[in-house]
Amino acid sequence: MKNVLFALLVLVSSSPSFAQQSVPDIPFDSVGDFLKLPAGMNLGEVPGVAVNSKGHVFVFTRSNSAGGPAYAPAAAQLLEFGPKGEFIREIGKGLYGWSFAHSVRIDKDDNIWAIDKGSDMIVKFNQAGQVMMVFGRRKESADDESKPWEPVEPPLPAIDGLFRQPTDVAWDSNGNTYITDGYINSRVAKYDKNGDWVKSWGDKGTGPGQFRTPHAIAIDRTNNVYVGDRTNRRIQVFDTDGKFLRMFTIDVPPVPGTKAVNGNTPTGERLAAVIGAPNSICITPGANQVMFVGESTFPGRVFKVSLDGKVLGVIGRSGRQVKQFSGAHGLACPSENEVYVAETSNWRVQKLTLRPQGTQTARSVGTAGAAVAEKRTPVIVTRIFTGPDGQTHAEQVNVKLMPGETELSEMAKVTGMQIRRQAPNYFQDWHPASRRQYVVTLSGRGEIELTSGVKIPLDEGHILLAEDVTGKGHISRGVGTEDRVSLLIPLAGK
Repeated sequence: MKNVLFALLVLVSSSPSFAQQSVPDIPFDSVGDFLKLPAGMNLGEVPGVAVNSKGHVFVFTRSNSAGGPAYAPAAAQLLEFGPKGEFIREIGKGLYGWSFAHSVRIDKDDNIWAIDKGSDMIVKFNQAGQVMMVFGRRKESADDESKPWEPVEPPLPAIDGLFRQPTDVAWDSNGNTYITDGYINSRVAKYDKNGDWVKSWGDKGTGPGQFRTPHAIAIDRTNNVYVGDRTNRRIQVFDTDGKFLRMFTIDVPPVPGTKAVNGNTPTGERLAAVIGAPNSICITPGANQVMFVGESTFPGRVFKVSLDGKVLGVIGRSGRQVKQFSGAHGLACPSENEVYVAETSNWRVQKLTLRPQGTQTARSVGTAGAAVAEKRTPVIVTRIFTGPDGQTHAEQVNVKLMPGETELSEMAKVTGMQIRRQAPNYFQDWHPASRRQYVVTLSGRGEIELTSGVKIPLDEGHILLAEDVTGKGHISRGVGTEDRVSLLIPLAGK
């Protein structure tokens, strides 16, 4: 509780703001041979990696193709490893949906989802490795016209429930499924928790809400949907209905002298077109979430990014050695300091352990104080506010702190401070906030529900800025068996 109070006193600001600061190199250790394969077995290209709640690692690899033709063989195996990298099993051996592995994800119930670019299918397995659902349909082998998709202009119209080279999958807090689709189509598809089609959004282009290779997708705890729009070199953010909210880019040039693993090293316009292009995305669990973004094959780095788009640090560079990458095609981040990187060209998975409190080399940092500031985890506030539609909406904001050994936000004008205790089963039906105020959960658990169905967990240490003082408001309820104790800090002014 003392840490929470101290963090609050450092943080309180009347208007949290965003600012792109200098970008440090994050020190880290890597285990390049973490996975222990059976004798005589090797991985192929590794486009996907995921970790479940037990620490088991799932790898979707483009291997098992030696018996096929020289060109366009089926290349997909789904493998499971234990927390120490020990091989456990192959899942879906010889599966009809296997053609060309692309990504693998684990949902909140530890179900395993594999996305196959070649068969145009997404396959859901339960923990036992049994197929539970399939999305999309592969072309029939008996059809004389069966062949790989080819990009055409104008693009083919998308079809509900069918995919053309899908890329990734994610879920919101209500169990809805979102699929990026993909290399030929340029959209995000949405299914409900029962697997029924809901809608899709997006088409090919460069404007907001348009895509050129939507290659990765992740959803934060407040149900913001982040789509890695790779060829457009940006990450777009949407609500769960596909409404465009914002976008950001990663504009960090590579270290001079860095060489590409494959092909000529890009320069000039070619380099500008690939810097920060999002190959993969993962978002950490917990109250203070951050994002990791894997870059395309060159410059091939991994970035730690706040959810508002601020680059917090750079991890590694292009290369073949341990701690270097050749296209971080898949990422898994079970915690802020543990990241698994699936590489295509280097045929491996590296397990990274970040050392954020170590010495960092800050790029373009003007003062020692700023360099110190870059080492620290950002302070995140969940803000709820009334939108033009009269409904309550939510966003996560990164509080801007002045750099130094002790970091402070701008001073806020407040009218007082109050401690509140609520019973475990407290419930408040739809209501707007009574005033603009910070609400810091000191102990216990609660939850806020918005009209969109989004549920925001209020765990210990969570900081809420309530500004939805008009409109329908939100529902508040207790979670668990303990009293919830929170600190209320009303802000001055309207």
